[in-house]
Amino acid sequence: MNSNIISIIIPLYNKSTYIARALDSVLTQTYQDYEILVINDGSTDGSENIVKSYLKENPKKITLINQENQGVSIARNTGIKHAQGELIAFLDADDEWQPEYLETIISLREKYPAAGIYATAYYQMDETSGKKNLIQHKITNKPSQTLFSSYFRAISLGPHPIMTSGIVIPKQILDKFGGFESGMPLGEDLLLWAKIALYYPVAYCGEPLATCWINTNNNHKITAKKKTSEKIPFQEYLSAQNSEDEPFFESDDNIQLYLSYLRVIQAQEYAFSGDQKKALKALITAKHPKILPKKIGCLLYIILPMRVFRILLKITGKFTKIGQTL
Repeated sequence: MNSNIISIIIPLYNKSTYIARALDSVLTQTYQDYEILVINDGSTDGSENIVKSYLKENPKKITLINQENQGVSIARNTGIKHAQGELIAFLDADDEWQPEYLETIISLREKYPAAGIYATAYYQMDETSGKKNLIQHKITNKPSQTLFSSYFRAISLGPHPIMTSGIVIPKQILDKFGGFESGMPLGEDLLLWAKIALYYPVAYCGEPLATCWINTNNNHKITAKKKTSEKIPFQEYLSAQNSEDEPFFESDDNIQLYLSYLRVIQAQEYAFSGDQKKALKALITAKHPKILPKKIGCLLYIILPMRVFRILLKITGKFTKIGQTL
């Protein structure tokens, strides 16, 4: 394992329209001590041929690993297994970085060597509407570097403060937690972040240096089969932990807040699938008082016709924050 190299893992499945943009954003980084591991997860649209053209020009930078289609989690885990670097960066094939992204991550690493996750603010770009939103944690409205006092509090009370294409994690920590769960159609990334944040602080830069594209072709969050489980994977993981063996970094109150947040998300998924009864039942179990604004928003989402809800959200969402989850 090379302490100077950042291993960049790009899972690839039928992203011929976007992969060049992602690779270009890596190759133009101001920090150049990295390797790129593209995990071709059984693409059928010629995506791997585009990677091969880049590989010819950058044979020392890029490695292409082909495997049968097994899903994004296994693709990322394959990359982790082959990674040579001490730090592992993740970049989805339809996302991109600003040139200073890796340099900023190295700066965060030097400033906060004990952190379990290194992340920056990011832009969310909607390919369909062309709308671009800045997602920036409220503790830092300027491009400063800091530690989250609580990742659980940040994600529960605001929009998602970090996303997969905007984080870097030490390889030894990924190995410790076993990488990404492979049996989940969605949410495997959030589960891993929560496991790590339970024990380690999250280092953060408020400058938006990554762009997450949504509503792109063949986005795995769109194509994943929608299934809602009555179980909360993080709650099951938490129940199996013993804080006396290894103390939690997070407080019990913040953990309970996050569990309530997950119940709101579960209620939203039930409502989306048309099961209003289970949605209301899940919402009742979200008991932490600070989750009330999102709980109200989810309740309105469940009981109101979608046309009425969208009008209400447009009018009130900025003020009540009910739309930050929905």
